Amino acid sequence: AQTLLTDLVYWGRSREGDLSISENYIPVENLVKEVVAQFETQMQGKNVHLELPEVFPECIIKADLVPALVVLRNILSNAVKFSPNNGGIRISCSRFENRVMVEIADSGPGIDREIQNAITNGKTIHSGIGSSGEKGLGVGLKIISSICRSSGWSLEFESESGKGTAVTVGFPLARVEDEGSAEKI
Repeated sequence: AQTLLTDLVYWGRSREGDLSISENYIPVENLVKEVVAQFETQMQGKNVHLELPEVFPECIIKADLVPALVVLRNILSNAVKFSPNNGGIRISCSRFENRVMVEIADSGPGIDREIQNAITNGKTIHSGIGSSGEKGLGVGLKIISSICRSSGWSLEFESESGKGTAVTVGFPLARVEDEGSAEKI
């Protein structure tokens, strides 16, 4: 309940333009592992295999920690929700120009193009039922789209019905000389 409340507060603030940003230097490996730890029990319950990089690139992002956690938590929550029992989720990280791209890909049913467009345009969508009957409120993807837009982060969907979904968030890459001040989470 506290996680949902945090997500809704950040969503409301981002929609009002009242999202005070406290940028930090965050190693993306720490960020990803923090989010993954929150879903280990659900992944074990569905026997979902998680693939993480053996070695993360030296990716340090410049972002507000709480909204970054909210965004990745919502994406991973959907990946777990829609992945079938014995399915798989892959998380990867790469540098692209001045961005650190974090991709979460699942083996679920995919997102129809119409729903993807509605999400990126801030329209209301109805939550689907997860592979094990999990229900949602239908606001998670709307929340992340709004937070990404207000934070200047890119958000991309690659999905085909029946073939899973990959969601990629592009965070600002921290300058090399700032990497020594990275925050521990």
